[in-house]
Amino acid sequence: MPTVTLPPTISQIPDTQLLPEGRVAVAGTIIGGAQSTRGAENHPIGKRGKDKSWKIRAPRRCKYCVQHGKSDEEAAKCPGSQPVGICTGGLLGASLQCLSCGSSIRCKCKMPHK
Repeated sequence: MPTVTLPPTISQIPDTQLLPEGRVAVAGTIIGGAQSTRGAENHPIGKRGKDKSWKIRAPRRCKYCVQHGKSDEEAAKCPGSQPVGICTGGLLGASLQCLSCGSSIRCKCKMPHK
């Protein structure tokens, strides 16, 4: 039977060496204590990041006004374009209804394409 040679083992940290607080030695490598890579350039969840100078975001538009053929300017001015606003684009400030599901507030239908 032939002899099988095993690869050399990783050298271990001497038992006399003290590890910094909060760090652990694994296979001769000290683990932990590195600074987080997430820094100030990241924004909190749910917040929009800064717009790029070459890519300006379109203003929010009211979904119901867009479905009923209102102009982009009217749809952007409608209170329904805001996250908690209700559409007032109908006659005498009445709320318009979604053409897909019939809801007048907070429907989950996708924004229609132009």
